[in-house]
Amino acid sequence: MLQSNGDLQEGQVVLNITYVNGQVYVNDFPLKSGVTRIKCQTLILESGNADSLLNQKRLGIVSVRIMIHEWPLASSSNLQLIVVQEEVTEIDGKQ
Repeated sequence: MLQSNGDLQEGQVVLNITYVNGQVYVNDFPLKSGVTRIKCQTLILESGNADSLLNQKRLGIVSVRIMIHEWPLASSSNLQLIVVQEEVTEIDGKQ
């Protein structure tokens, strides 16, 4: 994430992705197959500058683009491959 002073700050967004009874949930939002865009509050882990060993944790609002694909693994079974790809597009209003 680019800070106002021009420095690049690394951050990590923690999302809770679960799959229950054929339904994918991201931070308790039920999602369908395809592309979905959501805004949600989440835990953000920020690392300071290269000299800092401390990481900061805070709650923030993120915009996330999530793509869900479901493929049957075999025509004769109920097994499915579920692929969830996520891309954070904005953190607290900053792209």
